[in-house]
Amino acid sequence: MKIDTNDLISVSDANKQGVSKLVAEASEGRDLVLIKNNKPAAVIVGIHKIERLQRVDEIEDDIKLMTLALVRAATDSGRRVTLEDAAAKFGIDLDELDDDEDDEDDSNEGQRD
Repeated sequence: MKIDTNDLISVSDANKQGVSKLVAEASEGRDLVLIKNNKPAAVIVGIHKIERLQRVDEIEDDIKLMTLALVRAATDSGRRVTLEDAAAKFGIDLDELDDDEDDEDDSNEGQRD
C-alpha cells in the first residue's frame, strides 16, 4: 500500500475531525494512517479493502496447503507403516499407554467441575 503524506493524520486531528467524517472518507476509498507519537499506529480503511485482504489471506492459506500437498505427493515413496510397527521402532509399549489412560480416567471419576 502506497501511503500519501496527505493521508497521514494525527490522533488528535482525527478526534477534532470526528469519526463520521473519517469513516465517510474511508468508505469513498481514502485510506487514512493514524499517527500517534510520530509513529503510524492504525489505519482507517473502507470495508472493501478489508474484504479484499480477507480473500487474499484465504488464497494464501490455500496456496500453502496446495504446496504442502504437492511436496508430499512428490516425495511420497508409497511406503506405509502400521502404528504398532512405528511404536515398536521407537520403543513405545501401546498397551502401557492404554493402561496409563485407564488409570487417569479412574482417578478423575470422583472429581466434579
